[in-house]
Amino acid sequence: MKVIIRKIIASDKVELIDLFNSCFDKNILYHDLDLTDNSHIIVAEIDNKVVGILEINYIYNIIQNYKYAIFNNVCVMKEYRNMGIGKLLLKSAEDICKKEKCKFINLTSNDTRIEAQALYKKEGYKIINTTLFKKDL
Repeated sequence: MKVIIRKIIASDKVELIDLFNSCFDKNILYHDLDLTDNSHIIVAEIDNKVVGILEINYIYNIIQNYKYAIFNNVCVMKEYRNMGIGKLLLKSAEDICKKEKCKFINLTSNDTRIEAQALYKKEGYKIINTTLFKKDL
């Protein structure tokens, strides 16, 4: 089984719907996916099928003069889990962030994704207890 990690392309959009719906128990529709924003998205591909995804968003701290990354929507299809694909996605994304000279990485995860959180801990990510403020507009 050869896993290819690559940057997302427009034709991946159809496959991403099944992937997101599988990983996040959502009913995402084709027109809901917007791949034109400023994020950096990588996918894992096996036999020309997208089986995993990781989104990197960069934040610039102008005052303290550094950049950091946030990993969102980390996902591997259920039937491809425990094969090292999540680890490959994380490693590839970390390499990208090193090239981008990011100071650190924050990773978002849903507290119900126990399996994913075990992977993150194994790969050196620490749970940070912070206060999050949000305002809907």
